Amino acid sequence: MKNAFEAQGVRVHTADRIPTSIGSDTHLYVSFGNHANYLSLSNRPDVILSAFMVLESPVVEPRMYFEVKRAKRYFKRIFTYIDQAQLTQFAGTAVDCISLRLPVDFHGVDVPLWSRSDRSFLVMVNMNKLPRLSRSELYTERMRAIEFFSRSNDIDLYGVDWDKASRRMGRSRIPGLRRAQIAISDWVDTIRPDPLLVAARKVFKGELDTKWETLASYDFALCFENAYIKGYLTEKLFECLRVGTIPIYLGATDIEELVPPDCFIDMRRFVDYSELLAYLKALDQQAVRRYREAGRAFLESNAFNPFSKERFAGIFKDLLEQDAGVRLTI
Repeated sequence: MKNAFEAQGVRVHTADRIPTSIGSDTHLYVSFGNHANYLSLSNRPDVILSAFMVLESPVVEPRMYFEVKRAKRYFKRIFTYIDQAQLTQFAGTAVDCISLRLPVDFHGVDVPLWSRSDRSFLVMVNMNKLPRLSRSELYTERMRAIEFFSRSNDIDLYGVDWDKASRRMGRSRIPGLRRAQIAISDWVDTIRPDPLLVAARKVFKGELDTKWETLASYDFALCFENAYIKGYLTEKLFECLRVGTIPIYLGATDIEELVPPDCFIDMRRFVDYSELLAYLKALDQQAVRRYREAGRAFLESNAFNPFSKERFAGIFKDLLEQDAGVRLTI
């Protein structure tokens, strides 16, 4: 977006670098979930508060959602990648919003990695964290999944902070509470560690050198989002498809409307992890190949365009046209 816009005379800045207007300059401000800047900017006659984008999970940063009720009074538009009804519930107020898909910075597969055949069985790549909000969260379900597969040593776990007590994500509404929570969790982990965390540490293989190489070393990946919410689809599933790893997915409740079902294994099909494990073990190489080919076909098709960086940049092109009368090509 920056490269395309500046080549056509439109400067792109972060909010802290918005210059004082020269002549008739107009600045469009788009917030990526930051509530800190726009009140002061709203007093500038040269600034249009064009759009507020809710770009974090509500179970990670619920305050971002609580404060949307104020933001909607200042911004011309609210964008969200979760369902509007869900946004309204987390915000505690009715919110008219525009649907948004998080952009992915690739199109198609990484052929050398996708083509690898020397693969192990199952992997999970995640940080050791706790949610700020319990409703609709999947952090706990990830831990249950790791614990089950650790019993038979059928999973490898990668990520950061698995050697530490679990930290809660997001901001606390009480100053100093976060530091107190960390101190308490460290103390509890020392004297009575969580059994699920103990199981995870048994299969923990360390931090990643490169995420792509690691994912490409496995046939399957447990791909659980932070939250179980309609519309909540992040890059996790697409990263697996890019390297030919079959995602076992749980997250967006409408996932089959967003991604072809033959690209991934829907965790909701199974009553428990025992049934899932039996299914995975029974898949022959031909069936595995079909999943992988379907994923590749999707990433290389026009159906993937809503998740492209070009489509995301197109949002800002439209804002410029609608709010500033500037026409660009991208």
